[in-house]
Amino acid sequence: MAVWRMRPPNVRQSENTCWAAAVASWSRVTGGIPNWMKVDDVVDEFRSWTPDPVMADRALKTPQGWIQFADEYDLEIEEILIQQLVEEGGRWVYRSATPSRGVSHTRTKDLALSHFAEKLQSSHVLVVLPPADQADPAHTVVVYGADHSRVFYMDPNAPWEEDALRERVRYEDFGQWGGAPRYLLIWKK
Repeated sequence: MAVWRMRPPNVRQSENTCWAAAVASWSRVTGGIPNWMKVDDVVDEFRSWTPDPVMADRALKTPQGWIQFADEYDLEIEEILIQQLVEEGGRWVYRSATPSRGVSHTRTKDLALSHFAEKLQSSHVLVVLPPADQADPAHTVVVYGADHSRVFYMDPNAPWEEDALRERVRYEDFGQWGGAPRYLLIWKK
């Protein structure tokens, strides 16, 4: 089984604005929300909210900014918590990160098609990938397809050329994508 939506437009990020570039791209293929044409339009919209979820360096406070976005536009938001195998007291057990407050969550051992299939039937999916180093900002992409082993997405930080199809079609195997302990998914139901 595979679930596909049309590929969203490529929108490039500037420093720390992958989240705004992803939202601008996502807005152009998602009904019922404003159609933001520029990254700065998204940043300005988010900065108009109280409290302001945009930091001085234009990065978005995560997950607070995404929770505000979901509330503002009646979106769904879910956190996928990946269980890690860790040793505790001489035995191996699965543990996952602590869920973010105000967000529904699912604990699982691996990302899978089941985390995307139903969501993709409603809309494209914004996915926030946490950084390997917590001092760095998170990264946001737009997922437009998934099959039994891979996820396909628009990455606002990808080094693509407009005329090179292989550079515009980005995908990763679920087991290799990000390798993060958590993923935040936002979609329009």
